[in-house]
Amino acid sequence: MFVATKRRSLKVAAILSAMLVGCSSSSQSADSRGDASTTIPDGGADSAIVPTAIALGGCGVNYTATVTLGGSQPFTFVVDTGSSITGVGGSSCASCVDGGVAPLYAPGPDATDTHKPTSESFANGTGWSGEIFSDSVSVGSAPPVNVDLVDIGSQNGFFPALDSFCGASISGIIGLGPSDLLYAGTSSYLDQLAQAGSPDIFSFQLCPSSGNLWLGGFDPKFAPSWTPMISGDRFYAVSMSSIQVAGQDLGLAASSFGDAFVDTGGDALWLPQATFDAVVAKIGSDANFTKLFGSATAFFKSNYDACVPLTQSSADLDAMLPPLTLTFAGGVTVQAPATSAYLMYFEGCGYAPALFTRGTNNQGLPPIEMGAPILHNKLIVIDRANQRMGFAPAPCK
Repeated sequence: MFVATKRRSLKVAAILSAMLVGCSSSSQSADSRGDASTTIPDGGADSAIVPTAIALGGCGVNYTATVTLGGSQPFTFVVDTGSSITGVGGSSCASCVDGGVAPLYAPGPDATDTHKPTSESFANGTGWSGEIFSDSVSVGSAPPVNVDLVDIGSQNGFFPALDSFCGASISGIIGLGPSDLLYAGTSSYLDQLAQAGSPDIFSFQLCPSSGNLWLGGFDPKFAPSWTPMISGDRFYAVSMSSIQVAGQDLGLAASSFGDAFVDTGGDALWLPQATFDAVVAKIGSDANFTKLFGSATAFFKSNYDACVPLTQSSADLDAMLPPLTLTFAGGVTVQAPATSAYLMYFEGCGYAPALFTRGTNNQGLPPIEMGAPILHNKLIVIDRANQRMGFAPAPCK
């Protein structure tokens, strides 16, 4: 989940704490690629279960899906792998109306009021409070399951933050993160879906202005390479061993990187201080970068308001500027061009940094956060059942 200050989104860790917060693969065997012969549903001809495909809306950072509550009330919800709670603006929420939230949720006759209040206040002054209801939840065409969700009765800046990038009318958020991120009294949509018989796996492809989500598997035209997820981590995290800039190592030990978590609700790539400094130095040694943006050290210390207007297109910049290559346990590599790895475009403003550091204080998060931009043009598979993550190139049309 995310909270915005001006145009910059500050990640709030998993809705749970008051803290601000493409892709290449080595050759893989049929088993490691998740073909139809494995236990991972991929939608192939021999699969017993075909994943449910759901179209996502988006603008490069926030991604949304149609979520139906109570069997008849459709809403536009942000889809977030960095949290696990389902929350919606309720009909009694006057501050939601003031915040532009529409439509609002009205519990139907089949909804159950648990009479359990819950609330959250964030470090930047935003927050919400509400009551937990049990109601049916369906994402896209997936079958409905009962979820203990939050009927938000009051909010302060929470909903304007959700739609701060895209300007969409967003009524709520559905968390697809691990169940460790839940509040007491709430339940996880994915947990409920698995209990109803769906394979405990999902995947997504994020594009600059759209995306796709698959529940229960992944699209069979992709062949993911697998790396284990970190056991016991509250987030979907994997072990990163190196980062290269334009194919050149940073000269850092593997211990300088650490665990990296995937966050579709995140706005940037966040790195530990030493790693961030090394990446910025390498990017800053590129003549094309300094010609366009000046000092890399100064540019990456700026925020989204300090964007640089350019005549070059994203494709031009990607051809001119150094890409990043991220390497994970098992040798799995993820490649990202400049305009998804460390640059973000804002209409009417220009290019701003999409690479940041939290310094030496990770605020309870894994050291590295892979937000939505660096996930563009990739398939990411979260295999919860087997505790592994898959990556594959997935160019957007």
